[in-house]
Amino acid sequence: MDEKPEGWNQELYEKLSFEYLVECGENERIGEWNSLYLEYLESEWKRLYSEGKWDPIDSVRMVVSNPQLIGPDFSGANFQEAHLEAVDFRGAQLESAEFRGAQLEGAAFRGAQLEGAAFRGAHLEGANFRKACLKGTYFEAAHLEGAKFSGAHLEGGDFLWAHLEGTDFVWAHLEEVAFVWAHLEGADFSRAHLGGADFSRAHLEGAKFIYSIVDGETLFTENAMDGKTDFTGTGISATRIDPLLRTKLEKNIREIRWKAWYKNHKFLQIIMRPFWLLTDYGASTIRPVCAFILWNTIFAIIYFLWLGNDFEELMTLYTTPFWTNIGDNVIIFLTDWMKSNLMIISLTDMATTKIEPFTLFFVFLHVFGGYFILVALVARLSIMFQNLSPNDE
Repeated sequence: MDEKPEGWNQELYEKLSFEYLVECGENERIGEWNSLYLEYLESEWKRLYSEGKWDPIDSVRMVVSNPQLIGPDFSGANFQEAHLEAVDFRGAQLESAEFRGAQLEGAAFRGAQLEGAAFRGAHLEGANFRKACLKGTYFEAAHLEGAKFSGAHLEGGDFLWAHLEGTDFVWAHLEEVAFVWAHLEGADFSRAHLGGADFSRAHLEGAKFIYSIVDGETLFTENAMDGKTDFTGTGISATRIDPLLRTKLEKNIREIRWKAWYKNHKFLQIIMRPFWLLTDYGASTIRPVCAFILWNTIFAIIYFLWLGNDFEELMTLYTTPFWTNIGDNVIIFLTDWMKSNLMIISLTDMATTKIEPFTLFFVFLHVFGGYFILVALVARLSIMFQNLSPNDE
């Protein structure tokens, strides 16, 4: 470094050498390195900010986000297979550094410069990459469960086969990043920039893409997902996505939003929850059809065995004993069953003036419930014809 800023602690900076770091790692003395590095960051705080009290937590956040910070320069350094668990690399220069197979669980890379660095097969569980610059970084087959990349720049990065369960990518820049075959269960991509990102065959169970920014080059194909995969507010139709996946995601959005609505509408949910359950939130045709048949069958039995005497002009009474005349009674029951179905759509001439109130209540319940199921079926058919894929389970 040719120019030395006023107040810069060069002596302390030079102690933070590559050799010293490797020695600390090999001898399980990373805490010693971290203490010295924290002391150096304090000196940078005092150089960059003339006012304010040094705080080991809040002040460090401000220091690493300052472009004038002079961090240790390990550009191109080889940390392959190194044991650097919980190492402090905040604000460090690590461009093109090699971390293949390194043990970096809980490492702090906040605000670090990591363009072109390689983390193939590295263990980075719980590592913090917030606001780090990771353009073109390789994370192939790396273990990053619970890592934090919120606000980080990862444009053009490679996460092929990477384990990223529960990883935080909120507000991250992930343009052109490859997540092919990656494990992204429970990862959070809310408001992340995903233009041109490739999620082919990635595991997205429980992942959140709330208000994520996508474009026509973002790709989702052959993905594994579940009912908790959330794309609320994201332009699914603007991406390259399998039609079946799109249908499932739209169903997820309906279910997630309606379940949130239930919490604030305790009374109305009594009506709306059964309505949506009848169609599995617009994903099933079989449910309302079976429910309609079962509903009418139940009332056909009630009319056949119990209430037939109250409206003889509509229903044919059964013959007793049942098993003696089973053939006739089966025909009678089927006739009554068809009449009970026609009753729902008002194709029978049923006089209600002579019916007892108790019987009339059952007829009302039958018709009201039947219309409720039919409305659910119509809603399902409407959603089905709008989808590119039926997704009828």
